Amino acid sequence: MTLSSALNLGQTDAVPLAAGQLVSLARQRDLLSPEEAEKLRQATALANRAVHGREVDPDAALDAVTTIAACIERLAPRDRANTRPARKESATKTVHVVRGNGGWEVRSSRSSRASTVKATQGEAVNRARDIVYKAGGGEVVIHGADGRVRAKDTVAARDPRDRQVRGDPLSGP
Repeated sequence: MTLSSALNLGQTDAVPLAAGQLVSLARQRDLLSPEEAEKLRQATALANRAVHGREVDPDAALDAVTTIAACIERLAPRDRANTRPARKESATKTVHVVRGNGGWEVRSSRSSRASTVKATQGEAVNRARDIVYKAGGGEVVIHGADGRVRAKDTVAARDPRDRQVRGDPLSGP
């Protein structure tokens, strides 16, 4: 069930409503209390600041996400009987560095195509680490020229409280 269907919007193919419009509509239909609506408006404003590169307090961001999740769960509860459990590998990303196509390929463990090809193995390993880091952490599997696994490198997730990370345009001002 989606929030739009919970609100009986009946617009499956229409342009989706903005978050503020959904909050106003839910409040008009008495699906949200005035306090919940105000918390959601504040959470939306905070999310907009973050999306547009403004500084956001990490504790306020956590509160906003918790508020949004609680309201959505109350308005449009998931059918837990039909929800598949998350696969373990979806929690982390695994990227392989393998020899091929005239260079060193960087490819996701779930992809048959390389995301990039680099001239040297070192360049490919650095790119793979960057991909895994930006995806929230995981593992880089480095294969030798013979195709056998030569090394594995665990990459930690980026701490969202960290300031600007060089080369990462999404990490802040």
